[in-house]
Amino acid sequence: MDVSPAAIAPPVSPPPPRYGGLRFSLLAGAVYDALASIGPLFDLHRTAALFGMGEIREGYALRFCGLLMAALGLFHLVAAIEVKRTLRPAAAATVIRFVGGIYVIAVTLFGGGVPKVFLAFGCADLLFGILHFGFLSRGVGRGLLGALVKG
Repeated sequence: MDVSPAAIAPPVSPPPPRYGGLRFSLLAGAVYDALASIGPLFDLHRTAALFGMGEIREGYALRFCGLLMAALGLFHLVAAIEVKRTLRPAAAATVIRFVGGIYVIAVTLFGGGVPKVFLAFGCADLLFGILHFGFLSRGVGRGLLGALVKG
């Protein structure tokens, strides 16, 4: 019979996942999206003037962007409520933030005709994507792809 300390000690289980940072960054993203969607949805002309977009005759596209921002905020809120059970939506929100941030930055810098204020929005989205990714990787331990595939 082996009585060495290694044989007697109970097996060590891995530490439980930490989701506090991910929950906070998802909630912050939800608030950011909700605030960003208010102008295009409820005061289109003032929002266009504020962003230097000139006179808007048909506001369909800008209102649709506001609706998408509100939907993304709701998506983040759902993922933040119970992070452990909603890792796939949290991972998807991370991908959307990161890719969306890169897209907005690229269009603002190289697309022409886009007001430079959108560079700040793109940088904010990219920052949220990086934060979500960091917290998701730290909490889950298997990274973004693992969270998307295995949940």
